[in-house]
Formats: sequence, structure tokens, C-alpha cells
Amino acid sequence: MSLSRIDPSITEDYLRQHLESLYLERKSIGRDKLKPTKLADEIIGMLNADGGVVVLGLSDDGSIEDLKSIPYSELLLYEKVCQNFISPAADIKLEKINLQNGELVYLYHVGQNYENMYERKDNHKVFKRIGDSNYGPLNNQEIDNLRHDKSLRRFEDQIVEDFDPE
Repeated sequence: MSLSRIDPSITEDYLRQHLESLYLERKSIGRDKLKPTKLADEIIGMLNADGGVVVLGLSDDGSIEDLKSIPYSELLLYEKVCQNFISPAADIKLEKINLQNGELVYLYHVGQNYENMYERKDNHKVFKRIGDSNYGPLNNQEIDNLRHDKSLRRFEDQIVEDFDPE
């Protein structure tokens, strides 16, 4: 039975048992307290790749961490992560899902976008999802490559510092 009104293919079994991939990332708040900025980095990585779903409240092995156990003031920080830490504004839909036993998890549906490159608002770091993990922060050359991949900058427009017309 589908859990999501946005993506009907998402079931509890899919969330808990499907291998993490380019399109699926599980994040647990855990004992070390996942910071909203780290969650933002994961979302930015997906935005700069092909989109997907980030599930907050599930560990890598599929075990559930009920978000209802977190104080509401802290939970709000995770709800506002996109507005507070991601630039430019992105196509991300937050869906609050109750699993079969009533546990709360958040699904961040990350839309595919080839027209923008995304970065952290506070430190301008850029990330990209490669395979089943986040990669970054990207260096200047990798950022240029990402711009070329997204056709934000054509290779022919690149300035060559030591160009000699002779």
C-alpha cells in the first residue's frame, strides 16, 4: 500500500528494504544528532544530480526512528531546512508520513532540475550525489564541470588566462 500522495511507488517496504541509491537516501537523526545543515548537504547533492527522495527518520539498515520523539522546536528546524540552507529556492516537497505502527517519518521529494546549480546559503558549498552517497564539497574545477553538465556554462565561454592568439 502506497504511503505517499506524491509518489505512489513508495511503500513502507520500499523505504525500509530498498537499497540506497542515486534516488534514495535514508537519514537517521541518531544519537549524534544529525544537524539540519548535514541534511541540507544531502538534499543539495540530490538537487545537483537527478533528484530523488531523502527519508528522515530511518537508519541505513531500515530501522525506524519515530520523529514524534523529537521536541517540536527541533523538528521545525528539519522542516525549514530547505528555506534556511539551500540556494536558490528548489523544487522540494516535504511529506510527513505515518508508518503502519504510527511512527512519523519525513519524505523530502527532490525534483530533478537541470537549470540550476544548488549550494548552501551559509557557506556556498556545493555537493553532488554519486551512486548511493553524497560527494563534496566540490572544488572549483568540479563546480565548473557541474555547470557544464547542466549546460549553465558552455565550455566555449570559459576564459583561458594564458590564451595567446598567436
